[in-house]
Amino acid sequence: HTLPLRNQRKMGLPRETVKWLLSLKLSAPIRHVRRDFANGFLVAEIAHYYFPDDVRLSTFDSGIALECRLNNWTQLEKLFEKKGMPLPHELVDGTTHTKPDAAEQLVEFIYSLLTNKSARPQALQREMTDTQYQAQLPSYARTTASMAVKCNFRSTEYTTQKDAIATATHIEDIIAQQKKMKQLDKESDPGRYGIRPLDATGHATRPLPSITGNSSSRRTAAQGTLTMTRALRPADLQDPNFHPPAAAAAAAALPASQRPRLQQQ
Repeated sequence: HTLPLRNQRKMGLPRETVKWLLSLKLSAPIRHVRRDFANGFLVAEIAHYYFPDDVRLSTFDSGIALECRLNNWTQLEKLFEKKGMPLPHELVDGTTHTKPDAAEQLVEFIYSLLTNKSARPQALQREMTDTQYQAQLPSYARTTASMAVKCNFRSTEYTTQKDAIATATHIEDIIAQQKKMKQLDKESDPGRYGIRPLDATGHATRPLPSITGNSSSRRTAAQGTLTMTRALRPADLQDPNFHPPAAAAAAAALPASQRPRLQQQ
């Protein structure tokens, strides 16, 4: 089997791991690591390649149903435990439920066990969520709280999770992480969420109204603001309740035909 380099990058595996998988001549091509390794059948073929006397492929099912996945991974965990190379149950569980980055980590772990080589210099135990992916997106493209739960807590986990309290805690952690990311967005870009910045006295300041339209309308509005500022009456400047910048800005936001004009006395 040959695999183009661009597809190797899409797989999310190091180049050495991809070359190792291709050398095993597995029964099915690997196009999507998270989906192709979910039922454990390809891992059973890898185990059969290294331990042909201990693995009978006829006892494994190539189906995608949850029952098939659980049965296959139960056999594989017992096999690797017998060989003195236990598989991390967190990675096995994440691969079974197609969680982000779980299958990639498990394949790299098995590669390290069977070849005594390391495909990555960093540690394998990475977070099995889409938090890093969401952090790379602009704020308007990130998921909502409900979508974050859907992406990081699979429907199959509801079936296998027996502890309702653990399930609720897991979901609450996902929502808390999403809220934390949203709060960081609000702090970094308060104008997008309509949050008024605080002045030195701790009061919210009123932002100047934005002027939309073409360049000529913006230029006309700016000229009108200057005209009003220059045409203030002396009595207005002595009035403590009169604020020239605010009045000029409010008038500048109006259409030119409706904009008031102060007359000198």
